[in-house]
Amino acid sequence: MPRVNRTAVLLLLILSSSVFLLFQLYYYRKYVSKPGPHILSRTGHLTASDLQWQTVKRFLGLAQRYGLPLFLADTAALTLLSQDALRQRDRLVREPHCSFLCTGRPVTSFALYANLWKYDPGFLLATEQKGFELLELRGDDPRLASLETLSGEEIPLHLLLRLNGYIIQVVFLYERSGNYLWHGALRLKANVDRSFAPFKLLDYGRHAGAYDRPELVLTVLDGLDVRVPRNVSRFLSEQRHARFLECRYRDARNFLQVRKHPGLLL
Repeated sequence: MPRVNRTAVLLLLILSSSVFLLFQLYYYRKYVSKPGPHILSRTGHLTASDLQWQTVKRFLGLAQRYGLPLFLADTAALTLLSQDALRQRDRLVREPHCSFLCTGRPVTSFALYANLWKYDPGFLLATEQKGFELLELRGDDPRLASLETLSGEEIPLHLLLRLNGYIIQVVFLYERSGNYLWHGALRLKANVDRSFAPFKLLDYGRHAGAYDRPELVLTVLDGLDVRVPRNVSRFLSEQRHARFLECRYRDARNFLQVRKHPGLLL
């Protein structure tokens, strides 16, 4: 029986190991290292949940890069975080890689502390470069409405970002003099594309709202770092009853003027 050359065997083993290592590297670069979930459907294609997860991941990456002070305010996602839902979580059959952020709705909502963020046009440019379509909605600043000389200034109220057929809603929360947070109603002007988003499905914008400042905690949801209200149930309760009616300053001023000068009625 011929003698086996140890050098040849060693070279063969090295060659086999190198081929296997190259295959692993190729697989990692082609499938694992790409942005997005690592679990595909049985057909090998991205599912609706995969696309929604990728959309949220891309947005949160931009938000972290530009220092946006925001937190998850999506009612459907937060409901899944409530105590009752967590008790039932093991019984639910959900996507294994996206149990909270993929809610089955085409919208995911975030709230932004407007007073803590310096408005940066570079952020809007970066979102467009990442493939997002943008719709910025502005309105009058009610904090100046009581000052006759400073009325009419517009501020950003809502920002909608669309990608992969999904909408990210960013609602701007402003501090008001009564030590509460306020967001404006979403009103579409005549030139706005009504088909940009399913506006009736948005969590915020049907009317203005007022909130206590929630305490936030940083957590990991579906592999993504995100801030959420510490007391989720309380925030959801506030959201359901957060309708805000603005003071009609002009009418109030006119009323006071009439009381001071009754002759104005003549």
